[in-house]
Amino acid sequence: MAADPGLKIKDLSLGKLEAIFLVEKSANQYPWTRAIIKQGIAAGFNYIGAYINQKLVAYIVLDIKSVEAQILNLSVIPEFQSRGIGGQLLEYAIKFAKNNKSDSIFLEVRASNIKALRLYKAAGFTKSGFRKNYYPASGTKEDALVLNLKLTLS
Repeated sequence: MAADPGLKIKDLSLGKLEAIFLVEKSANQYPWTRAIIKQGIAAGFNYIGAYINQKLVAYIVLDIKSVEAQILNLSVIPEFQSRGIGGQLLEYAIKFAKNNKSDSIFLEVRASNIKALRLYKAAGFTKSGFRKNYYPASGTKEDALVLNLKLTLS
């Protein structure tokens, strides 16, 4: 599905902590805390937000270490899901990683997150690993798949 034409993608900062947390809390059963988000910003992770009508509706977190990038989080407010916003953020993050000389990008995703797996597969990610009992789940733990995308630098 095509993304909203009014979508604006831009870097986020510590001043956007509460808005980031609101997206995180609405989009995830086990959300990151304010402290985790703040630590990520302080550590230099790249927080990139998607805005519609000046409202933050989604964000992605990217960590670039040398030639490898990692997507740490991608969250979209539920009422804005399935509108192409996650795909546009992912595309932006991939270009950002390429522009910062990364030759690959990887991430972990819940094995049960079919929507996310579809999104990453459409972007060219392939399974490169598995992490048993990685994510919290109701009364137990859930496995994660590790996905990787080789980047062609141009």
